[in-house]
Amino acid sequence: MSWQGGVLQELDISKLRPMDLPFHGRQDGVEELASSIADKGLLHPLVVRPKDGYYEVVAGNRRLAALRMLGRRKAPCLVVDMDDKSAYELALVENLQRRNLNPIEEAMAFKAYIEMYGYGSESELARRIGKSQEYVSRRLQLLRLPQKVQEEVMRRRIAPSIAAELATIDDPGKIEELAGVIVEKGLRREHVRRAIREEKGAWRVDDPYDRRRRLVDRVMNKCITSLKVALVNMDDAIEDVKDDWLLYEMLMEHRSRLHAQIDDLIRLRKHVVEMNEVTA
Repeated sequence: MSWQGGVLQELDISKLRPMDLPFHGRQDGVEELASSIADKGLLHPLVVRPKDGYYEVVAGNRRLAALRMLGRRKAPCLVVDMDDKSAYELALVENLQRRNLNPIEEAMAFKAYIEMYGYGSESELARRIGKSQEYVSRRLQLLRLPQKVQEEVMRRRIAPSIAAELATIDDPGKIEELAGVIVEKGLRREHVRRAIREEKGAWRVDDPYDRRRRLVDRVMNKCITSLKVALVNMDDAIEDVKDDWLLYEMLMEHRSRLHAQIDDLIRLRKHVVEMNEVTA
């Protein structure tokens, strides 16, 4: 970040304005922060930069909100002359360190850095914020998800690691179907990976010009997905009861039935698709 030093000053709070950013960190816990400041004082000054007739808060917006809540008129600030790129990087780093952003907000902030402002590449951004390039890339992948699924990620109902696996699927409808199962069943990442691997084999037949066949394909896939998720859970259960041979045999029999049902559905779907092709 291209700035050095800075001058520590007490500034009028009325002259401080938050930085205009494409992301907004969480503002919860301001009351607790205000209580801490009232008891122990402000441990770290706000970082600001001079603008036309006011100072822009680059780092410390929650502290500023807490000071305003306490009715303070002045705030200790580190005044630094920095360019827009450095200010954006510092604001982003602070929000990442304080975990103020959800995964989708992080992704939007990364995209703005690279595309909206053109500050640098994925690797440049990763180096600036102290993250790996893979971390940045996987966050950006989340923006490929349907809006409905992104909202589940923002609500923390789908973990970002699992969401990144979903982003490898091309069909938005199928992403939403599997996301619904994940939310309902609370699947772990390894289960999702296995389900996606198996489902990709069942998603090869696709004709975007045939609405009826697409509908049938989607319904069949949803059924197959549910059965394969059940199969994954069954495998976990079988692993836990290997020492109980009677229960083990019973579960293995049910597992075979699940496999047979999956095979039957795949054959049925193929048959329906072939019939649609003949009558088209």
